[in-house]
Amino acid sequence: MAKRKLVLKISLIIILIPLLLTGGYTLYSFGSNYFVHADLEPLPVIRKEEKILLFAPHNDDEILGAGGLLQDHIAAGGQVKVVLLTNGDGNTFSARNNKKEPRLDPQKFINLGYIRQQETIAAMKALGLAKDEIIFLGYPDRGINKLWENYWQCELPYLDPYTQSSHSPYINSFRQDTAYCGENLALDIQNIIAGYQPDWIIMPHPNDYHPDHRAAFCFVKYALAVLDYQPQRQLLYLVHQGNWPLALLARAGQYTTPPAHLLASGTKWYSYELDEETQDDKKAAINQYKSQLKLFAFYLRSYARDNELLGEIPDLEIKYGQMKDDDIVPCKDNSLDLLPFTNKWWQKPRLPRGIYGEISNQGNLNIFLFPRTELALMPEHRINIILINAGERDRVTIRIRGRSIQSDNPAFIDYGGRSNYHTILDLFEEDGFQSSLAKRVSHLIIPGDSLKKYRYMFINTETRAPNQARHRSAWQMIKLKRSSTASIQDSVFRSSELASDFASY
Repeated sequence: MAKRKLVLKISLIIILIPLLLTGGYTLYSFGSNYFVHADLEPLPVIRKEEKILLFAPHNDDEILGAGGLLQDHIAAGGQVKVVLLTNGDGNTFSARNNKKEPRLDPQKFINLGYIRQQETIAAMKALGLAKDEIIFLGYPDRGINKLWENYWQCELPYLDPYTQSSHSPYINSFRQDTAYCGENLALDIQNIIAGYQPDWIIMPHPNDYHPDHRAAFCFVKYALAVLDYQPQRQLLYLVHQGNWPLALLARAGQYTTPPAHLLASGTKWYSYELDEETQDDKKAAINQYKSQLKLFAFYLRSYARDNELLGEIPDLEIKYGQMKDDDIVPCKDNSLDLLPFTNKWWQKPRLPRGIYGEISNQGNLNIFLFPRTELALMPEHRINIILINAGERDRVTIRIRGRSIQSDNPAFIDYGGRSNYHTILDLFEEDGFQSSLAKRVSHLIIPGDSLKKYRYMFINTETRAPNQARHRSAWQMIKLKRSSTASIQDSVFRSSELASDFASY
């Protein structure tokens, strides 16, 4: 009898512990969700006459990130245009209509792309947006980051492993048969912005886990920099953040709030409140994505909450100092507040202790990297730099290995063994690129003569173990020079004969 009672007690404890933990976690989640939401500022009011332009890497991102905001602006009589960078055709499960079908040929992925286009048209119709206000660019799903980092030039376009095409196979793309390269995607975005002249631009957050989302942010920022165009607002939305948002708790009274590690990461977060009618319209729009609901219904519907979360990140500007290169030291005044990033939800994102940048009175760019103690033991640190100006883009990767600093060619080698990259590696070496390493602080000096033609710099950092990046920062754009007075029309129309594409699409 005593043994039986002991077994019952142990069984009861085993049952109660998970219930108590689940209940405690649920109460914690609801409590923290409420108080974090209470601290968020409301999104500033968008006037009826202001135009919104939203960029979405995949079909459904536009609804998940800002569907309610778009619906309310359309209902008020405002203008909205939505740009889909890809057709979301790289999903093997969605492309396989018959689960027993063993083989998928490229046409099935293209067919999926057309299906997802029709779902987008139906979803936006549920929000009141006409088909003519949707632009499909037709670039490769899961390939946008490849275009940004590895396949910029069109001489060697990216081959989509799903559609087996290096050009857009869709007859309704913004530019038909356009080659899959970063130059083309950047040019399309520039022409759309130049033609539409939006007041508000909405794009993915650079800390999104999905590579296409992070790269979409870079492409839009690049286009704005080349055009020297400053919309009234540049808003950011999150879609992929591991177990965020908690789908289990998507119910009335539950808010979308920032992931904990992004609360104090340099993003200013806003809450856009949705009334019951707008929430219903957003749910109806999500329900149009039938090809995705088969797999992700629980996840997609978790975005239909009482509010939408949007953020802003201020553009960074490099400090112009009065000191010589030898006298500049890393300090608070020249700190570059890069955003920490990780693509593993269980891993705490970490940055080097600091990355600092300042232009000396000699015109040279000084960059300092100071690893944290626990990261200093990693085999390799990298600083990736992309320098841009209208019509020009060059890149170099700085590798810090042990006690040595190297400037390496970051070129991607494709299956044919050819490189698709121009870099400024040789230029740096010829013109006096310098580096030093003392007490774990890496000091890089990029000569001013090499910087003269560049107005902006994209930069990110990586801490690497063998064959993989462990910790990194999101790409961020930094202004190197004052904006020119040239008009947006001059900058885009002078550089491209395709400026009329937007008007004729």
